Amino acid sequence: MTESDILGPSEAFRAPMDYYSHSPNTATVLERLAREQPTTLACMHGSAWRGDGAALLRALAGRLQQDRLRAQDAIGSAQHTQSRVPPEAVQA
Repeated sequence: MTESDILGPSEAFRAPMDYYSHSPNTATVLERLAREQPTTLACMHGSAWRGDGAALLRALAGRLQQDRLRAQDAIGSAQHTQSRVPPEAVQA
């Protein structure tokens, strides 16, 4: 059992690989779990964690939301860049 930060190390590991399951309902599911006010969370790989589980789950949801918005921005930028390419520059 640990009470130290688990979100920071988890995010540091997840960031380069983005192994988290993304779905349109992720934030809703995490909020529903947070409303249960858990004080102990079991991790798949690592020690169980004790503390304000609701705050931790909401922090995770916030990080995932930031990642989703960054991904949308990147897609939008790529689409904007592609739309500026003149048709004659595109080779068949």
